[in-house]
Amino acid sequence: MIRGTNKVTGVAYTLQCNHIPLNGYLIDAHEYEGHHVFDIWYRNTSDIVPTVITGYMHSINRANFAILHWFALRFEPRCSSPGDMLKMLYCADDPVRYKNCLIQPVGEINQQVIHDEKPHLDQIVATLGMKEITQGALIRKLCTYTTENPT
Repeated sequence: MIRGTNKVTGVAYTLQCNHIPLNGYLIDAHEYEGHHVFDIWYRNTSDIVPTVITGYMHSINRANFAILHWFALRFEPRCSSPGDMLKMLYCADDPVRYKNCLIQPVGEINQQVIHDEKPHLDQIVATLGMKEITQGALIRKLCTYTTENPT
């Protein structure tokens, strides 16, 4: 609410399934929508439970694919600029395996880092699953870490 007025500033963030609104809330106008993708789904109290989440480029961040995968969801964002997305495409195998493919990864995922950070990742998943913190708050905290922090 803007002081001294009746105006609310924010963005109505809504989870829809076949054009039916299932859940929604307001986020600040300056907040990144991608920080709330998990929250809007996980706090859905309707009887309809989507298994695939989609959205525009604003729904993408480094964590959403992994977070939604941990909770058995498929994340399928619409990429309005696929060229930009292909610059961030990594594989779990040797990239040489894909040299004859139309779409090629730019590199290989460092699986050792994921293995080494498993206790921290498990803690993140448990914290989200127990609703102790929202995804938006968690992502903001994780983004304050230094670049040397692998989590």
